[in-house]
Amino acid sequence: MTAQENSITALEAVSDILSQAPPIEACHLRPHPACCLFISWNGCIVLVYDGFPPPLVQAKMRITNNNDVMLRLKEENFGSKWPKTTLGAVNDGADELSLEQFTRLRDICNRYSKQIINNISTNNGIKVDSLSIVEYQQRGLVKLSKRIDVPLDDPTTKSCNDVDED
Repeated sequence: MTAQENSITALEAVSDILSQAPPIEACHLRPHPACCLFISWNGCIVLVYDGFPPPLVQAKMRITNNNDVMLRLKEENFGSKWPKTTLGAVNDGADELSLEQFTRLRDICNRYSKQIINNISTNNGIKVDSLSIVEYQQRGLVKLSKRIDVPLDDPTTKSCNDVDED
């Protein structure tokens, strides 16, 4: 039975899948050590990470394994198959960057990459303690139709009195 036949939205279905046992653990994203600022499609600047940590691979696999049967989500685009955060976007219809603009922007990214790598690396990276499932009205996620946050299991915040149910 698909999410639509079960009268729940695809977002709710993804949230349910990600919330199933075993829990997905919180993790850290670390900037790519070679150069973490990258110029993506159409001149968008992205912060690139050094691979998906195992908990995020687990989350992606849960969605992939349930997609054909239940979710019927659009196939994942190439750009979302590598870990990154978009930091800046370009308006739709904007002119392409000239070689001179691209070179200047790349040089700025390289210069600031070193600072970001040094600052983030000293504190274990960027903590991921929840996943957001979103339905958007605009590609840049400026305007969302709906958002569901799924908290991740964080063993570092459990008290000594917490007992696993295993």
